[in-house]
Amino acid sequence: MVVAGRLSAEKRPDLAIETLRALRAEGVDGELTVVGDGAMRPALARLARDLPVRFVGHLRDRAAVAAALVAVAAAAPAEVVAAHPGAGTSAGPDPAAFARAVARLSGTPHRRDAARVCAEAYPWSATVATITATG
Repeated sequence: MVVAGRLSAEKRPDLAIETLRALRAEGVDGELTVVGDGAMRPALARLARDLPVRFVGHLRDRAAVAAALVAVAAAAPAEVVAAHPGAGTSAGPDPAAFARAVARLSGTPHRRDAARVCAEAYPWSATVATITATG
């Protein structure tokens, strides 16, 4: 798994670590890469000390970030993945719920193709236009 973002309380990066813990408790041989930095990094490192979690810090290079995120099953708001069956799933902010969602995704055939179709429906140009129109 990969989590990317600012390591601050409102972003809930601890949820990814606890999800990995729940998966491993169920016998899943998973690992987690944390891309990003922030005030919570020391606490997160302590939380993850007994797990296969790699903290890579902030990556300035877009290609490096993209390479890290290629392995992500699907990260999008619930309404986006709900509109594109097979592209991903959503779960409440609970490690056990996230672990079940990850297990469901790992068993979904053609997930990558469905995720690509979903992503192509939301180009960055549309995102930027929406942000600048509401900003």
